[in-house]
Amino acid sequence: MGERALEVDDAWRELRRRLADRIAGLRAADSLVLSVQVAGLSDGPGPYVTVGGTPTGGWRLEAASNAYLDTAHQLDEAAQGQLLAQGWVPPSYLPGQGGHGSANWWVDLEAGEEERGAWLLVQALRETYAVPHPAFLESSGLDLDGLQGPDSPPAPEPPHPMRVLEQMPAVRPRSVEHLRDLVVETLTVMMGADVFVDEEGDVVVPCGEESLIWVGADLDRPIVSITAILVDRVTRPQAGLAALNLVSGRLPFASARMLGSRLTLTHELHAMPFVPEHLAGWVARCQVEIDEVAAEAALLLGGERYLENLDQPRPAPVLDEEVATIAELLAVGPVSPRVVAEVFHHSRSAVVRRLVGLRQGHLLAHTDDVDGLLDALRAGLRWIVDEPDRLAEARTHPRRRVALRPTIQTALLDEQPDLFGSESGPTG
Repeated sequence: MGERALEVDDAWRELRRRLADRIAGLRAADSLVLSVQVAGLSDGPGPYVTVGGTPTGGWRLEAASNAYLDTAHQLDEAAQGQLLAQGWVPPSYLPGQGGHGSANWWVDLEAGEEERGAWLLVQALRETYAVPHPAFLESSGLDLDGLQGPDSPPAPEPPHPMRVLEQMPAVRPRSVEHLRDLVVETLTVMMGADVFVDEEGDVVVPCGEESLIWVGADLDRPIVSITAILVDRVTRPQAGLAALNLVSGRLPFASARMLGSRLTLTHELHAMPFVPEHLAGWVARCQVEIDEVAAEAALLLGGERYLENLDQPRPAPVLDEEVATIAELLAVGPVSPRVVAEVFHHSRSAVVRRLVGLRQGHLLAHTDDVDGLLDALRAGLRWIVDEPDRLAEARTHPRRRVALRPTIQTALLDEQPDLFGSESGPTG
């Protein structure tokens, strides 16, 4: 990462900090506008974002829509997709019509969400409207001093491996244990102090304020793995796709996954041969970038960085009878969607609650095949959702009654009287 890139990133980071502080102080009648300095406008304004206080103590954020923007600055489909992924709500009506929502892209936030509000505004300006630097912004309600290009405060230098790392030779590890020793030696030299090694032999490296990474040798391959739990205790799993897109855009070298109520990150380094300077460089990059990305992802997912509130007790998973029933049935064979619907009494909300509980780790899965259990529940949910259509189809196309074919047994019997006929037989 070059010096210029760090200057730009630091400028946006400082803008986000100032926005969060300013938003927190907005009252119901206050508002703030950030607009982009552009030339050659013909039929509308350039890009802008706004935030104002609401009577409930929260805030309304808006980002300029195509209904207002100048022709030269209209948002294409990809840009509008970015806004959706970030969490913005599309315009609800055209200018002059009125109604709930806004003619711009908008988001309503509650008190205490000023950090998320600042992140949304910066993302819209930087990613969607493609503003290259806060120096191109103007505002009468926000102090932009120090963000106007060359006067920005210098970015802190990222940590560099010590000179001795450059002199350490590449080594072909003889075994897993040898590779672990090489990892520990390299990171000890890099940190200038003894490192912490956990029970599994991985080196634990702090990254920023509330994040850390585990660096360890693979048991089966000559690979060094760098892993991290970026976000824990996720409460908005529906924002998982947006969070994954954020991480892949900011950390393209790593693989991100949603696992239950956690967002995890993994990167693998080939270690045949093992190059100490190579590993130190990647660890240094993680120390600079991971905590910031984790903070942004936590805002999206409604979760926490790994070290935040780590000492707080976590709720134990709950035993759920219906989920346990499906898991036990799956242990002996496939379970039809109709059976799943019957177990949950054809309640769509009951199935949805279990799906969310399992994904967030609040419910015991009762099986190692959690994906299979989730698939069975989703199939049952689909069965329940489609039930009205099946009933309507049955009413439209009733089944024809088919006369029973005579059997040999009935042909051999004498003709019997109709016991339900209108004429009664003899009683004596």
